[in-house]
Amino acid sequence: MSEPEHIEHTLIEPPYSCQYHLAKVEQIVQQLQDLKGSIQSVQTEAKEERKEVHTALKELNDAIKGNGKEGLVVQMDRNTNFRLMMTKLLWFLFTPLYGGLIALVINLFLTKSLR
Repeated sequence: MSEPEHIEHTLIEPPYSCQYHLAKVEQIVQQLQDLKGSIQSVQTEAKEERKEVHTALKELNDAIKGNGKEGLVVQMDRNTNFRLMMTKLLWFLFTPLYGGLIALVINLFLTKSLR
């Protein structure tokens, strides 16, 4: 058998038949359809999750700003103002007491030292 005949023989009989190629193309098409379905389901899930996130963000925004009710900002402002008022009141009430206690202690030491 000469070399050129062998080459012609392999060119005439391909290693794979047309049926094999058709089966591979059908398999690829089926995989693409499955992939398209998977992508569509992921997109649907992502849309639902985005809606849930937007709903949660809106609820948080309403809680912070109030949306017609007392929100966290108003409550924090009132709490801060109350604390400042109480601090000033306590200083106003206890400053004379501290002064009186210091005067009493000084008076006691001076009277004991004079005796």
